[in-house]
Amino acid sequence: MPERIQTKTDEKVAKCIADKRSFAVIAGAGSGKTSSLIDALNLIRTNYGAELRKNAQQVACITYTKRAVQVISTRLGCDELFVVSTLHRFLWGEIKTFTKDIRAALRESRIPQLIAKAQEKDNGGQSKEAVKARTKIAQLKEGLGKLDEVPSFQYDDAAYSQYSEGRLSHDDVIEISGCLLKGKVIFRKAFGFRYPFIFVDEAQDTFPVILE
Repeated sequence: MPERIQTKTDEKVAKCIADKRSFAVIAGAGSGKTSSLIDALNLIRTNYGAELRKNAQQVACITYTKRAVQVISTRLGCDELFVVSTLHRFLWGEIKTFTKDIRAALRESRIPQLIAKAQEKDNGGQSKEAVKARTKIAQLKEGLGKLDEVPSFQYDDAAYSQYSEGRLSHDDVIEISGCLLKGKVIFRKAFGFRYPFIFVDEAQDTFPVILE
């Protein structure tokens, strides 16, 4: 395979990495974004890999689909220096042991927000939407009341939550991770130490709270 010719974008990315500055690459389909991503990751491996391995640190590469995870991992030689994962799986891997903090985020933020959202749809009548909203509110309040009885939480790509049983949904993982990253200094510092370099592929499809 012929050697890939470096583009001006690749050169700018390399400079940002050398200067340890954040950056964003915006380009259309078929423009070579994945190749540029692989080049950037390889550059980090060449210039910082030994130091990162010595410190038990890794490079995070968050992407949008399981297929993309496979493609990127393969092109990197399945090197354990890189954690290539879908967003939800990556975040769950980081927060799943923080049971106390997950419970607090559910109690103080996530569930109250969901209750307030459902209450907006309940006008006190007997319409299908109002009845459904009241049912939802009752379920949420039940889950809220049973949080202290849940020994641990699980996430298994479920679209729906069952808080009384400790089952979390896609959106729960996003919101709870956002709460921990924004509100827990120790968690944020530990996260930053583990992953000195974080790449978000297809960032336009990523939740704003996570990008922040």
